[in-house]
Amino acid sequence: MSAPPLEVRGVDLETLILVRAMVGAGSAQALGLLQTARPEADGLSAAGVLALRRTLGMGLVRCLAQGGGARREHFSAPGGVPGRLWNRHAPPTLTVTALPIRLVQWALRQPLAASEHGACALGAASEPGDIALVYLLARLLVEAGLRRVLVQRVFRDNPLVRLAWPDALVGLPPLGASDFRRFVRCQSVLIEGFHRWLGEHILEADGVGGVDAAAVVAVAESRRATYAAWLAACQEERRLDLALPLVDAAIAAMRRPPPVSHVDPSASARDRSAAARAGTVLADQAITLAACLDQLGNLDFFDEGYAEAQRLRHRWAGLERVRGIASGRIRDVAGV
Repeated sequence: MSAPPLEVRGVDLETLILVRAMVGAGSAQALGLLQTARPEADGLSAAGVLALRRTLGMGLVRCLAQGGGARREHFSAPGGVPGRLWNRHAPPTLTVTALPIRLVQWALRQPLAASEHGACALGAASEPGDIALVYLLARLLVEAGLRRVLVQRVFRDNPLVRLAWPDALVGLPPLGASDFRRFVRCQSVLIEGFHRWLGEHILEADGVGGVDAAAVVAVAESRRATYAAWLAACQEERRLDLALPLVDAAIAAMRRPPPVSHVDPSASARDRSAAARAGTVLADQAITLAACLDQLGNLDFFDEGYAEAQRLRHRWAGLERVRGIASGRIRDVAGV
């Protein structure tokens, strides 16, 4: 896997530091760079630009491995074989344009930690390397406590960002299955490479609460709509295997104590009940995904897709073990 040469100008040392942090080769210094606006600095030397290109080329590969690609899996892409990401696929061309670099430079020049900052004029990324880097910058922003920046168009139009942090995009029109379908069809390598991290993001969102019942419900509805659209896109593209981040998150959520509600006890019984229901998002996903397994189990030995269905049933067997827990949590909430 490699990134082609990148034509960039005016790249300064701080840009290089932040890009290195995005691809897992940075330090706490990078998070500090995002907290305050930085004046535009002198550009890097030719050697510095070369270092940026090497960082992108090697860093993207490292992230795809760490994000899930190093796991031995069997995804159902045509011709796919069991193994790690590089065993299942020929080396993809992770095309990178100037877009993510301009995005990094925008982030460095804006006071992102302040209540107000300038809008980013960049549109949605379309090249695979750009899509991955926008997602990786979003990870860094969330780590720095700046998830509200994800409302910028370049982030909110990124399918990986949408799946990972729907709780940060409440109030925006939700992406539907049709919005996710092209991504599922054309960028499956990115999904396979980042599936572990995506599952972790989904699980982390399950513990996010608040005291305002209406806000808690709004976040839950945003998550429900996003996960339903993702699953529908995977089904429509006959790539149910790419729902794996949801599967892993749902199983892990059912194996730990349910989220604790922090809703204001003075809220009405109706509002508190709705907020309690908001805590069952991944329980609902576990039930829905287990029902998908049931459908796969109805395939006969001679039916098309039988072998793949058996692989999925084996990989997702944990759903059967937590189905009862999920049903119990939903019943408990119904009794609130």
